[in-house]
Amino acid sequence: MTYFINLSEQQYVNSLCEQLKKISKKEDLIISYLGDTEILYPLDSEEMCVIDFFHKFHDILQNHEGQIFYLSSDMNISQRYDEWCNFYGTAKKFNVLLTPFYLYPTVSDENILEIQEKNKNFCCLCSNPTVIRAMLLDFFYKHDNFIYSMAPYHDVEPIPGELVFLSNPMKWDKNFERIVIYETYYNKTKVVHYDGFLKFKEFLLHVNTIHMTKNIFSFPNGFKLSRDYKRLTEIDTKKMDYLTRRNNYLPLECYKSCCDVVMETSPIKNSVFFTEKTMKEILYNRPYLCFGAKKQNIFLKKLGFELYDEIFDYSFDSDLNVKERLNLFVEQIKKYLDFDIFEFDNYIQNNIKDKIDYNRIKLIEYGNKFLPIYDDLNKYEKNQILRLDKKDRILDFFEKNQFN
Repeated sequence: MTYFINLSEQQYVNSLCEQLKKISKKEDLIISYLGDTEILYPLDSEEMCVIDFFHKFHDILQNHEGQIFYLSSDMNISQRYDEWCNFYGTAKKFNVLLTPFYLYPTVSDENILEIQEKNKNFCCLCSNPTVIRAMLLDFFYKHDNFIYSMAPYHDVEPIPGELVFLSNPMKWDKNFERIVIYETYYNKTKVVHYDGFLKFKEFLLHVNTIHMTKNIFSFPNGFKLSRDYKRLTEIDTKKMDYLTRRNNYLPLECYKSCCDVVMETSPIKNSVFFTEKTMKEILYNRPYLCFGAKKQNIFLKKLGFELYDEIFDYSFDSDLNVKERLNLFVEQIKKYLDFDIFEFDNYIQNNIKDKIDYNRIKLIEYGNKFLPIYDDLNKYEKNQILRLDKKDRILDFFEKNQFN
């Protein structure tokens, strides 16, 4: 017998752990987490957002005798699992399998692909306001050839006293001795200090936008989240909900820019994810430059996609720390920011048009291969332990489609 757990929410972990204790140790297990952030607590505990099911399941299953397969969307999961075991001081228990195309946009209107007259050199979309994205925008937000969005990922009207942004914004104090956590509410901000996290001081994380206090974060060129957030022109905004629109479409301004700037989900960690942010660029034939985790673009090449190295230097995609990588990334944008818009568009078309077309074909091929198996997985009820009747087909598919 094989049992399957389709994970989606942290709150069910304790209950699932109790249920796992009742299953025979000889049974095989498949654990699936197809989210866009693989947090290997306590290795990644600097986020102060403890998603610890990997850690809890690993502990509870240490004496399990059957095979345990763990499906993950993290392209770097094998290396990170090794690092986690060394960090945590535990033996490997999971057979980790990569499932890289968990979130695949669909094109429902081919007319969107029609050529638009360009009026900007770069467009950058930031729906989830993190500090590193704000730092990027601080370089360019005033430039005439650069357009951006910086808006909260929700349109919920806050209730007085309610937590507005669930991922606690934080920064280091000026002596880099402790983390300062700002729990931002609608009508107050609670400041909490956490000591003992020196090993995790690489970078800053989430910030609140609409109701944040004005002086928590400052940027050298004057960008302010409380003042400079903006939305772009969404396509078919009245015909679909926000999540569907975000996952499947690009705003109109993207098509009127020569090149898009993509800030992926986890640039401060070693978790390599290709979310809708990158997938939409490829599917809509968009020239783009992506900043993600270390070696994000190298992993994209491992999947068989082409990089646009005729026009961009990808040396930022390296083992440097995140600040150094961001500075190198910024230089690639600066290199073309003052180009005449018409000339920059022609330069792109003359140098990488064939690669753009090839990448779209490659992504569609992957979609045709992977989407049927994801559709099967999504039919299983989430956050419950279920008997699996298609174990051999699912495992056979993923074991044959690894990219490490």
